[in-house]
Amino acid sequence: MACGLQKKTSRLLEMDEPIAILAANGYEDLELQYPRLRLIEQGYSVSVIGLDNSTIVGKHGYPQEPDLTIDDADPKKYLGVIIPGGVANPDHLRRNPKVIAFVAKIFHDG
Repeated sequence: MACGLQKKTSRLLEMDEPIAILAANGYEDLELQYPRLRLIEQGYSVSVIGLDNSTIVGKHGYPQEPDLTIDDADPKKYLGVIIPGGVANPDHLRRNPKVIAFVAKIFHDG
């Protein structure tokens, strides 16, 4: 699992800024669901972002509805990004230019 949350304490306290989770079919179920639930427990807003509006199905069959698509997501709104592992998920995401641009924008704006 890749995590784009950088150690910027003052920024991490701004919980009104959402965290993005980028996912495609074949994501490692626990690597999406566990961070999502823990961040929500801590008061963060979490957006699951898919490549399209289709239900995203995890490696072990757990379905996840995307909150929005990569086309609709504005990287300037997000504090950080999580990319769950798995075999297929990172492979689908790393080949998508919109995903690369989204992650790069969050990283560079840090």
